[in-house]
Amino acid sequence: MSGQPLVDVTIAGAGPVGSTLALLLAARGITARLIDPGPAPEGGGSIARPIALSQASVDMLCALGTFEPALATAIRSVHVAPAGAPGRTLMQAADLGLDALGQVVEAAHLAQMFARRTAACVERGQVQSWSASAGHVDVAWADAAGGLRQLRTRLLVIAEGAGQGMLRRSERDYAQHALVGSVRPAVPHEGVAYERFLPGGPLALL
Repeated sequence: MSGQPLVDVTIAGAGPVGSTLALLLAARGITARLIDPGPAPEGGGSIARPIALSQASVDMLCALGTFEPALATAIRSVHVAPAGAPGRTLMQAADLGLDALGQVVEAAHLAQMFARRTAACVERGQVQSWSASAGHVDVAWADAAGGLRQLRTRLLVIAEGAGQGMLRRSERDYAQHALVGSVRPAVPHEGVAYERFLPGGPLALL
C-alpha cells in the first residue's frame, strides 16, 4: 500500500453525520472520501421518518447546501408541562429574536440532498478492517462487486451507526420502549411542539 496516495480523511458511513463531516472538511480544503454500502437514496419510500433539527443545525446545513426550507416545518414554540400538575415552560422563537427554534424534516429529503452534494466523493462498499500506524491508517474495504480494496488515510472516521459491528461496544437493556408514529391534528398546530411528562414516560409531539 505504500505506493497509494494518502487520503486526508476517510469516513465510513454516508449518513447525515458522515456526509456533514465530509462537506465541512471539503469547505476547508481537506480531502475526504466516503465509503458507504449504499445504494444512493431515491424516492421518499413508504414509511415517513421525520427528524427534528435545532436551528443551529439547520443554519449549518443551509450553508452546506443540504437543506431546503420549503420541505421542512418550522418549530416556533415549545410547550413543556407535567401531566396532572401545575406549571409549564414555554419557549418561543420570537422571544429570542429568531424565526424558528428548529425544523422538522423527512429523513428521506435530507438523504437525497446529501447524496447529491457528496456524489463525487462516495465509494459504494463496506469497510472490513483497518490497521493504524504512525501518521496513517491502512483500510481494507469490500466494494459493491465484492472485491477487496485497500487505501491509506491520515484519519479514519467510523460514522456507520451502532448496528454495523465495526467497533466493540457495550449494551445495557433499560427495559424501556419508545413508540414513534405520525398523527394528523384536528386543528392547525401553528408551529408549536409539545412535551408532556406522563406517569408512563414522556410524550413529545413535534
